[in-house]
Amino acid sequence: MYDRISEDNVLFLFVVILFLLSILFLLFTSKSSFKVVTISIFIVIIYSSYFVYLIKYEGKFGSGFLWLFYWEIMVAVHSIINIVLAILRKVR
Repeated sequence: MYDRISEDNVLFLFVVILFLLSILFLLFTSKSSFKVVTISIFIVIIYSSYFVYLIKYEGKFGSGFLWLFYWEIMVAVHSIINIVLAILRKVR
């Protein structure tokens, strides 16, 4: 159907893989892994629902792409914070 994957989809795929890896890393490094992962996923669901609303209802004249980009940045930052906190917890 498509010859190549678009750059938008590659960025989205990278962010999702980074988030899933951070969740797996949290699962294996924390003592109360279920609680930590549940809270992390709940936080992502909260701000992702806000960005989905902005993309769907406020995404006019190209601003939907901008909201998608902001959402990807938020998920990437969230994932990096998860990984750093898990590493710091493991080092102690």
